[in-house]
Parts: sequence; structure tokens; C-alpha cells
Amino acid sequence: MAREQLNKHPFLRNFNTDLIDIVEEVSTLETFAAGDILIAEGRTADRFFLLTDGSVAVGAGQANGGKRVLEMLREGDVLGWSWLIEPYVWTFDGRAISPVRAIAVDATKLRPAMASNHALAHALLGRMLPVMAARLRAARMEVLAMGPEAA
Repeated sequence: MAREQLNKHPFLRNFNTDLIDIVEEVSTLETFAAGDILIAEGRTADRFFLLTDGSVAVGAGQANGGKRVLEMLREGDVLGWSWLIEPYVWTFDGRAISPVRAIAVDATKLRPAMASNHALAHALLGRMLPVMAARLRAARMEVLAMGPEAA
């Protein structure tokens, strides 16, 4: 894993060096082609992604079997927060709209590190909670845009 890419990503900007060491140990660089699924609703949330290039559509299933796009993520964004909350299952889909490069962080290794290192847990949660709030706001706006029959 290239330390330089971790240091450059906005999610980890000015992150404590000792804590970045831990994140680096559980991270890999991955690439995805347009159309590839990065996360799938209902599947195990075992990692999250720091997007370094490309765009990802975040969506959810609809009653008619289709998918509704709730938000578009791009370089500098974070994809996935269900890895933080039991039962660790994705509640949305994430599909590459263009070729994507991302830092994949292995949550199955990061969660135990967070449990034993409270500074790491505090730092990551402090950065992840605004991401979660933004995604929930986007979902809420999408529901409001659908009109009263959706509520």
C-alpha cells in the first residue's frame, strides 16, 4: 500500500502518523471497471473504500426490483459505513460509473484494531460520522423528492 495515497486522501488528511500506520497495514489499492459492483445491498460489509479516481453511484433497491441512485461519489469521497454497525451488512449498492481506483480498507482487521486502540477508534469515528450524516441527508432528500406518496 502506498503511504502517499493514504496521506493525500481527504478522509485521512492530517491523520496521526501512528494511526495511519495501522490503516496502511489493512489497506490495498484496487481498481474497478465501469459497471463493477463495489458494495452490494444485503452482502457482508467487510471493507470500505477511499475513492482516489472515478465515480460510484450509491443506490438502493426499489419495490419494483429496480435500483434508485441516491448519490454520486467521486475522487476524495468515502464509500461505505455499514462496516461499523452490526450486523455488518451493506444497506446500499455502490456501482462504478467510470473506471475507479480506490484504497480498500479491510474492516474485519480494522474493527479489532479500533477496539484495542481508542485513539484510532475516536479518530476514525470522528471522520466517519459526518460521512454517515451526509448519506442519510442525501437519502432523505431523495425520499422528499419522490413526493408524498413515497412517505
